[in-house]
Amino acid sequence: MNYRNNSKITEIITEILKYQKGGQKGWPEKVARKTTQKTTQKILEEIQRNPEVSRTELAVLVGLTSDGIKYHLNKMKLVAASTQIA
Repeated sequence: MNYRNNSKITEIITEILKYQKGGQKGWPEKVARKTTQKTTQKILEEIQRNPEVSRTELAVLVGLTSDGIKYHLNKMKLVAASTQIA
């Protein structure tokens, strides 16, 4: 995946954070959503620092498994795809 278009990354970050603010207001969901937002933010910051970073490197930097990074990247792709359609 190529992350070189930083203006697009900023747009995607904004959309992801808006998307993650929705949902139910219950305590467990709210905590999980905040944790997910922080994790997503960490991933995006690392990608902005180094657009050539691999999923394995991201996992080490963020403190997740490679599958955890894959999950978050796929979520970001869905949000990005939905903003391009809209």
